[in-house]
Amino acid sequence: MGKTIRHMPLDARPIIVTAVLLVVALLASFALTAYVYNYEESQSVDRLSREAERLGQELDTTLIDDTEQMAALAMLASHHSDITSSEFLNVLGSYSTVGAVSRLELLLPDNTVLLHDGVQIDASGVLSFEEEASQGAHMSQQSHDLTNPDRLVVRIFTPIVQDGQTVALLCGVIELDTLMDSVTTSPYDGQAGIMLIEGETGDLLVDTWSRTRGDNLWTLPTVTLSSEYSQDEMKQSLASGEAGYAEFSGTKTGRTLYLYHQPTSVRDWQVAVVVTEDVVFARATDVRLALLVFLTFVIVCFGGYFAWILSYVRRETTRKQQQLDSVNHVHEVEELLFNAHENKGNIQQALERLARMAKAERAGLCLVENGKAHRCFIWDNQNARPITDMGDSSATEAELRSIEITCKHFLQGKDHLAATTEAELQQGFGTGANAGIQNLFAIPIKDDLGGVLGVLGIANAKAAYDVSPLRSVEFGFSMFCRNLKTFEIIKEQGERDLLTRLNNRNRFETDRERHAEWCHHSLTCVYLDVNGLHELNNNEGHEAGDKLLKTVAELVRSTFGDRFSYRIGGDEFVVLLPDTSREKAALLVREVRALLAEAGASVSIGVCHATDIESIEGVIHGAEQEMFEEKRRYYQQEGRGTWGAERFEPRNDTGPDEPGNTAS
Repeated sequence: MGKTIRHMPLDARPIIVTAVLLVVALLASFALTAYVYNYEESQSVDRLSREAERLGQELDTTLIDDTEQMAALAMLASHHSDITSSEFLNVLGSYSTVGAVSRLELLLPDNTVLLHDGVQIDASGVLSFEEEASQGAHMSQQSHDLTNPDRLVVRIFTPIVQDGQTVALLCGVIELDTLMDSVTTSPYDGQAGIMLIEGETGDLLVDTWSRTRGDNLWTLPTVTLSSEYSQDEMKQSLASGEAGYAEFSGTKTGRTLYLYHQPTSVRDWQVAVVVTEDVVFARATDVRLALLVFLTFVIVCFGGYFAWILSYVRRETTRKQQQLDSVNHVHEVEELLFNAHENKGNIQQALERLARMAKAERAGLCLVENGKAHRCFIWDNQNARPITDMGDSSATEAELRSIEITCKHFLQGKDHLAATTEAELQQGFGTGANAGIQNLFAIPIKDDLGGVLGVLGIANAKAAYDVSPLRSVEFGFSMFCRNLKTFEIIKEQGERDLLTRLNNRNRFETDRERHAEWCHHSLTCVYLDVNGLHELNNNEGHEAGDKLLKTVAELVRSTFGDRFSYRIGGDEFVVLLPDTSREKAALLVREVRALLAEAGASVSIGVCHATDIESIEGVIHGAEQEMFEEKRRYYQQEGRGTWGAERFEPRNDTGPDEPGNTAS
C-alpha cells in the first residue's frame, strides 16, 4: 500500500520573503528618519549661524552709524574756535544717543577728559592722548569708566583736527553693560545668550548668558568645551577672525550649550550666540519625535502585519496538515478495512483511527441484517471492546437501546443523525438511552441498491463536527460491510453442512488445530453415529434418511449448542464441550439420548472426558472408540449381523457416502 505523509513542514518561504521585505522597509524607514533628522540638525546649526550673522551685522551697522556720527561731530568741532567753551560742551551734552554710544567726552592733549557739563577728569594712567591720537579714528579696548570705575566701557576715538593738527579726541563712550540694548535683534526670541569676544585675548566684553563681566572665555568656570572641538582650534578661529561653531557642557546646569561666533568689523571682536540644546534643536527634536512616532507606527503596523502573516501561514499550514492528517487517517482506515473481513482486529483499529481523526471518545459500527442490528463493533478511548452480537454482555442496556433506535432511524430513510445537545439526545433516544453520550453523529452505510448494510457513528466529539469525518470514510466501511457479508456467506458455505446446517468437517479440522484458543482446562468429546441409516435409505429412500439426519442434528444443536457441534461424515456427529465438567457433560448426554429416543432415532454415542488436554486427538479418539463399542452392541442385540471388524478402527475418511445424505 502507499506510504502516508505524517507531517507537513511549515512553508517558511512566504515568511522569509515577508521578513526580508519588512526588514528592507524598516531599514529604509530608519535611513529616511536618520536623513530627515540629520537634515533638521544641519538646518538647526544653519539657523544658529544665521542668528549670529544677523546679530553681528546689526552690531556692525550700529557701531558704523555711531562712528559716522562721531566723524560728523568731529568735523563740526574742527570749525569751532574753542572746543572747550560752554557753547561747544552744550552741543556735546545735547547729543542724543540712537546707537551704542551713551555719551560724548573730549580727551585733551594733557590727558584730561572734559565732560559735557564742564567737569574735567585727569585720565593719566588710564588714557594716553598721544597713544590714542597716533591711531587715528578707532575703537579702544575695554577699560574702566572714568566716572564709574566699576563700569567697563569701550570708546570710539575720533580726532578733532584744526590747522592740520589733532587738538583733541572726541570720545564716544559705550557702556558694555548696555551695549546690546542698542541691538534690536533677539536671537531665538530671547532664549539665547549673547557674547562679545575679543578674538585675540578671549576676553568677554559682553556676556548675557552667564551675566558676568570682565571674564575670559577660556577661564569661564561655568562651561567646559567639548572634546570634539579643542580649545586651541577655537582660539585659532577667534584670533584669525573666522566664524566657528563650538559645543560646551554646562558644569552647573549639566546641559549642552551650542555657540556660534561671527566676526564683526570692529577690531578683532566676534559676536557669539549661545543657546541650549533643547532650544537650538527644538525643531529637530519635534521632527525627531514625529519621526519616532512614525517609526513606532510603522514598526507596529509592520510587526502586526508580520504577526498576521506568520499566524496566517501557521493557520494555513495547520489547516493543510489537518487535511493531510485526515487524508492519512482515511488512507489508514481504508488500508485496515481492506482485509478487516478476515482479520477482525483491523475493524477495531479502523474505528480507533476514525475516533482520533474526529477527536471523539467513541466510534462504532453496527451491521444491519434483515432490518435489525445484529453485530456491533465499538471503540472508546479507554478500552476497545467489540460487541459481536446484540446480546453480548459487554453492551449496556442503554447502549443496546441507543443502537436499536439509531438503526431504526436510518431504516426509515434518514440520511444522517446529528444530536449535539441534551435535548436533542433525549428527543431522539429518550431518557436513559443516551447514558454517557454528550453528542452523537451517525450515517447509514448502504449498498448499491440503497439498502442499509450498517450504521457508522461517533460520540462525544471534542470539536463542533458534523458528519463530514464519517462521510470521508463511508466508502471504506461500505466496502468492509460488503466484503464481510460476502466473506461470511462463503465461509458459511465452506464450514456449514448444507443438509443439517451444523458445522462441517472443514470447520471441525480448523477448530481442532486451533483448540488452544478455545479450550483451556478440560475437554469432553461426544461422538454420535446414527444407527440403521443405510437400511433406511435402502428401504424408504434417501429423503427419509435426510429427515432422520436433520432430526438428529436439531436435537444435537438444541442440547449442546451450535458453536462446537459438527457433522463430520454421512451419519457421524461430533460435539466438543470445552471447559465443561464431567457431570454436566454426562447430564447433557443423557438428555440428548432421551430426546433421540423420544424422536425414534437410534444413535450410538461415545463420550470421553479429559482434564489433561496435551493432545485433543486422544480425547476425540477415546470418544470414537466408545461409540464403536456401543454401535457393535447395537448390531449384535438387534440381530442384524456382525458389524465388520474393520469398522472398529477409527476412520480418517467421512464414512460411506450415502446418496442424498452425504456430509458437506
